Amino acid sequence: MRRYRRFGQSVQFHTAFSICAMIRRMKLATPLLFLAVSALLAGAEKKIVINEGDELYTATFDDTKAPEASMREWVLLSPYVGDPFNSDETFYMAITESPDVEKINKIFYAPPLDQCRKPGCENRPVDSAWLANAEKNLDLGQKQVQRLDAMTLPAVLEPVRSYLLASLRFSLDVQQARFRYIKDGDVQPLRTLFAATCRSSEPGDGSMFANLAAAPQTARPAVSGHGWHNRMIGCRASEGRYPIASWQAFVRDYGLKETKVDSQ
Repeated sequence: MRRYRRFGQSVQFHTAFSICAMIRRMKLATPLLFLAVSALLAGAEKKIVINEGDELYTATFDDTKAPEASMREWVLLSPYVGDPFNSDETFYMAITESPDVEKINKIFYAPPLDQCRKPGCENRPVDSAWLANAEKNLDLGQKQVQRLDAMTLPAVLEPVRSYLLASLRFSLDVQQARFRYIKDGDVQPLRTLFAATCRSSEPGDGSMFANLAAAPQTARPAVSGHGWHNRMIGCRASEGRYPIASWQAFVRDYGLKETKVDSQ
């Protein structure tokens, strides 16, 4: 009986000791748990680097604001990303800069018809292989239109998408009209797009179309890629500018930090 009471007392003592130890461990663990949860909530700072040859663009962001995969898509719309090395996998783009950030401009454009898909085709004459290469560029341009159109974006970036999509579609229309002209010698696709784009004519427009009509097939890529193409770009220039305010709002909302440095 006495032995039993001692055992009971021992059990009670150890039980009480265990409870006290558990409470102490819980007190010690609580700050650690809080720190762990806080760190989880704070997220990890992630970086996205885009190589543009002479320059490196870096975007730094908190991945609790947006998944990294999404942010990799969205930064391609930045007015400060100008010419990625892998344009086939992203987009063909160009920017014009100004000392005043409000006047920065950027466009997306379709791959040119003579963009070589195989080495050594730079000086190839217009033949079936040249046309096949051009068709691949048109196909890629159409896929990039579809990709930009289907991209899931925050609402604040919709004006940016709309502007870049319009420039990309226009550029693809230009290349498609050029392709028909180069292949068949038909000037009408060039005339139709010109009439839809240019609100006024210039004194040299008549001779420009006469030269287009008279050019042999070997000269058609050059003649349609200079005078007529430049006129189209000039007419299109009045269609507005990159919506920089929308991008700046996105940067604020998502805590994005952008830098650009020389890669040399």
